[in-house]
Amino acid sequence: MIILLTGKPGIGKTTVIQNLIQLLENDNRRISGFYTKEIRSQEGRIGFEIITTQGVCGPLARIASKNETTLCPFIVGKYFVDIHSFEQICLPTLEIKQDIDLYIIDEIGKMELLSQQFNNAIDRLFNSGKSIIATIPEKGSYYIQSLKQRGQLILVTQENRSSLFSIIHQQLN
Repeated sequence: MIILLTGKPGIGKTTVIQNLIQLLENDNRRISGFYTKEIRSQEGRIGFEIITTQGVCGPLARIASKNETTLCPFIVGKYFVDIHSFEQICLPTLEIKQDIDLYIIDEIGKMELLSQQFNNAIDRLFNSGKSIIATIPEKGSYYIQSLKQRGQLILVTQENRSSLFSIIHQQLN
């Protein structure tokens, strides 16, 4: 089973994932994966961190300096994407293991897809027959659009976001 959550930025996809992780952990389900979280200061959003289902966290992206925007290939919008940190933290959670029931991926987006190793891990998972719940942008590359064809696509809205995690939880049981 592959469930893909999509919706506008900021609509609550990550919140659905976080609530679902809590329910699954309470059920003693064997899960692996990660979610992303905004890093904020008084000035607003300054970056993103990645947090695994095992509680390991580290940087994903931060506002890029002027030098980084001209010298670094890993820029999305105004953010420098720390590919090394992302791969070190994320990739082990996406290894296919017999004892894992469900993989959580938040998100399969522009920043994450800068990593070819991440792309490869996603391809392996999607071809493995393992259960996956992932968030994916509404719009995106051909690759993102092709992934959407491989699972049940659910649009997260203001109307369904507060109950969606429990609906998905029931679907998994």
